[in-house]
Amino acid sequence: MNLVPPAAPVSTPLKEYSRRWSVTEEAHLIYLRDTQYASFDAIAKAMDRSPNAVQNCYRELRQKALAAAITWTPDLDAAIISGRKRHLTCVETAHAMQLAPEAVQERWRYLKANKLVPEDVLAMWQRKEKVEFAEWEDEAILRLWIRGMDDAEIAERLGGGDILVGKRKADIAARRRELTKGSPLYSKMLDVDQGKADASGGLGGKPKYEWQK
Repeated sequence: MNLVPPAAPVSTPLKEYSRRWSVTEEAHLIYLRDTQYASFDAIAKAMDRSPNAVQNCYRELRQKALAAAITWTPDLDAAIISGRKRHLTCVETAHAMQLAPEAVQERWRYLKANKLVPEDVLAMWQRKEKVEFAEWEDEAILRLWIRGMDDAEIAERLGGGDILVGKRKADIAARRRELTKGSPLYSKMLDVDQGKADASGGLGGKPKYEWQK
């Protein structure tokens, strides 16, 4: 299979987290995945992206496509809002409506973004909903933590900008604490970092862990 990447600048690992997808890149991703049946790893290599970034973009495009295929009516919107008011998740609401969960999730985001959700329902879910982090966002947080940055430095570097959009400093700090309690991703990244240190004969950055001293 010949995967021809579109013209794109070479990016560094950190820039990867904030590099936006162009319309041309999104179309190329859909072509490679849905027409050429390429794996996410192969697409990532061809498009100079990480596999996680490719998967996340494809998932979002699929959600938007499913939502766009439905003729949304006031009754359907009301059914989504009613389900959420009854404490149902988007998936549970979708099953009750016999619609694809991805379509309902995308429509719920649309309703919130356009201020079409009643204040009482919105307030209820703002209290309940946990801030979600994609795997690439977890990697960005952990990469800086392993380099020796503290929570304030990580939040300053990643929060409130184009990298972790919509994430508050408190959200980022809480996620870092959760991840470093022993998540598989954290263990994997520590192993990789330790391997690089062994190969170079030392550790860069300031020490933070017992094994770094």
